[in-house]
Amino acid sequence: MDSDSVPQLTRQADIAEAKAELARLLADDRFQSTDRNKAFLSYICREHFEGREAGIKAYTIAVDVFGRSASFNGSIDPIVRIEANRLRNSLDHYYQAYGEVGAIRLHLPKGRYVPLFTKTCTVSETVGGDDDDLAEESEIVLPALAAAPGRRFGIARIGCSVIAASAALGGAWWFADRPVMTAKPVVSIAMQPADPAFDLQSRATVDYLLAALSRFQTLRIADPDGRRDTVSESSYSIQLRYYGDKDDRNVWWQVSDASSGEVLHTGVETVKDDEGGEASIRMKLVEALAQKMAASRGVIAVLEAYDDIGQNKLGNVCVLRAEFALNAMGTEKLPTALECLARTLKVRPNDPDVLATMSRALVASQLAKPMPEAVDQAVAMANAAVAVAPDSSRAHLSLMFAQYFSGRTSAALDAGRHAVALNPFDPEILSKLGMVHFMSGEFTEAVEMATKASNSVLGVPRDAKLVLALDAYRRGDYATASLRAEQMPGNDFMAVSLRAAALGQIGSPDAAKTLEALEASNPDLPAAFATNMKMRRFDMTVLGSIEQGLVKAGMRQVAVSDSETQH
Repeated sequence: MDSDSVPQLTRQADIAEAKAELARLLADDRFQSTDRNKAFLSYICREHFEGREAGIKAYTIAVDVFGRSASFNGSIDPIVRIEANRLRNSLDHYYQAYGEVGAIRLHLPKGRYVPLFTKTCTVSETVGGDDDDLAEESEIVLPALAAAPGRRFGIARIGCSVIAASAALGGAWWFADRPVMTAKPVVSIAMQPADPAFDLQSRATVDYLLAALSRFQTLRIADPDGRRDTVSESSYSIQLRYYGDKDDRNVWWQVSDASSGEVLHTGVETVKDDEGGEASIRMKLVEALAQKMAASRGVIAVLEAYDDIGQNKLGNVCVLRAEFALNAMGTEKLPTALECLARTLKVRPNDPDVLATMSRALVASQLAKPMPEAVDQAVAMANAAVAVAPDSSRAHLSLMFAQYFSGRTSAALDAGRHAVALNPFDPEILSKLGMVHFMSGEFTEAVEMATKASNSVLGVPRDAKLVLALDAYRRGDYATASLRAEQMPGNDFMAVSLRAAALGQIGSPDAAKTLEALEASNPDLPAAFATNMKMRRFDMTVLGSIEQGLVKAGMRQVAVSDSETQH
């Protein structure tokens, strides 16, 4: 593995450093792992050191480490996948508890069996310029990002200044009390058929549901051996009951606190027989249940994000709250989200969920006040998240936004399509990909994706609503555009601007009132509109039409449509 295979992530440790870290780790009694997994780790590291990465496959591991026969079939015997997951957990637990800044760390990226040795750096950057104490405390641990050959590129330092400047908007960097590091919640799932005649359908549905839940990055499926992390984590029990009759299928569900037994949420998902057969019914049930349980707007994510909200918590709760702020697109919560993510990144510099979400938050913050170096850092963080977790739809989604706002539309669309392929059950991903299609002028694809995402059991995603409102405006259906924009929650700048423009186009007396409300939060509205639209890089025809509508509503013309915009 060469250093180029870790794009803009951490500085890859050299062979001597890696060998020393492996020896130190295996000799450390605090590294809690079975002898079998230590043998597993030693084997893959030895193959890596000898340059035989191509041969590190499930088959060779099963035969050489776990003593399986030459007839081993990984699709039947999951021993390697199970032990790899346990080894990852052991490594994560060890480095979370005992890892030191500046030390070498050993990772086993998901979906791969090739070890990765990295080294982190500590970067200190002054937030305000005069407050030396704050500068010392706001030290952020970031990956030491690799530069192109022959070129030194100080992304790590840029990243700290960007994050510090953004977080400074939200208040104090450290709280007096020691923060609690939260982990993704663990869920256990059990399904029973109400009628034994539906036992096979019930079993198949829960099997497919487990596979669908694993596509999301919001929770973990309970480990059979009952192992728990040392960081603060929640656990939930999901009970399901399968009902069926001639015309439809129903699944009753209940989410309970696994510790107290308290029932937190219940519901029923119903699918009508559309002549597609049992397979069609099963997939519709699985999609609905997966979204209800594991989506970023789902039951468990909401419980996690707002549980004990006043407490000083880092980790997974920061990711969830940041995603809520990003989905709502209200800028007032972004500084707090960035602060929480940055503090988590100090402790977990290579956490792919934190890197991905922080990348998106940095991009979103640029809509109000562009900082070119922030977009560069967002791209670096998104690439880092993808490198650590190549099977993470959250990581590829962040890469889509970072690439688009850095001017790489084609690469952004590729990343978005990859994210959808990794998790076709998440309507948020589809709606956000639709938004990028719309901004780049691919209207048919955008509307198709927004329409499909609108069928979610959780309601229409924000980006799908905006795409449909924008498309109505583009087609000259200003009344529908105004109505759709008005139905969007929060003080979304784009939605309010679109409504004012639509009302201006039809000559409504409400146009001036809507514009006044927009100007109340944006005193220099023409400049704010120009900045926002240039960052979004809208199709020029749509952009010019929105500007025209705002001028009719009473805004001073800014000629954004004449500005340089590249796709």
